[in-house]
Amino acid sequence: MDTIMLTLLNIAACIALPKILAIILAEKTKLTEALQDGSKLQTAKIELTSFPYCTAYPVTGSQFCKFSPDFCAKCSPN
Repeated sequence: MDTIMLTLLNIAACIALPKILAIILAEKTKLTEALQDGSKLQTAKIELTSFPYCTAYPVTGSQFCKFSPDFCAKCSPN
């Protein structure tokens, strides 16, 4: 009786585990794709600055100027 129960449990695990793994990995793939799309947008924002000393923070997109606060408005399209 124990052998039959162990065999049935093994069959159920062999059928269920690949499906569960496929669901989990599909959700991780969606999350990874969403993060990659977000990083592309942030890269595009950073590339808008035209002068090397006027930079943009990757997370917020706000500008930072290494010289004076008024200088970034003159050298950057943002």
